[in-house]
Amino acid sequence: MLKLALVSLLTLTLAPAAAFAEAPQTLVQNELPLRATGWYIAPTAGFTSLKGDLGYVPGLRGAVMLNERFGAGLAVNFLGTGNTRLGDHDVREVGAYGGAYLQYVLRSTDVVHAYLDATLGRGGWCQQSVHDDCDGRSFALVEPTVNVEVNITRNLRLAVGVGYRLSIAEKQNAAQSRTDFSGVVARTSVVLGAF
Repeated sequence: MLKLALVSLLTLTLAPAAAFAEAPQTLVQNELPLRATGWYIAPTAGFTSLKGDLGYVPGLRGAVMLNERFGAGLAVNFLGTGNTRLGDHDVREVGAYGGAYLQYVLRSTDVVHAYLDATLGRGGWCQQSVHDDCDGRSFALVEPTVNVEVNITRNLRLAVGVGYRLSIAEKQNAAQSRTDFSGVVARTSVVLGAF
């Protein structure tokens, strides 16, 4: 009987201490509103319309994931067409663009899910080099896309998406448009990281 009383008394005194082991809920939280939950790097390949022609868009993007929903990082893409040349003294129809990369993921833990992203930045285009000096143009852009992503393994995902690159370039002559570098973009990505 004495043992039962001691066990009961010990249980009653330890129970409140166990209840306070977990932090109480409060109006103001000590945690940051956004916390890093992962990262990734993604080689990409795609097609685009470029000055009315079919263009090719290989690229690379990387981001840090925040709260498993938001991605923030950088993206870089190269531009080329069927007429692209990269010789010692013959460079033509080649370009690149990139900038800040932002992403919002919908239901990232589902096997198949969607995400929205956008690249905001600048780019350049070399129409043709003359005596090692490129006859080129620079442009500003925003490129939003809608994507579907499949979780293959814990650290590997595949994504496909479509979007539109809206660009504004300085007009150089009457034959050129300020939006020569705007166009539809279709892209696929291999996404490697810690999610």
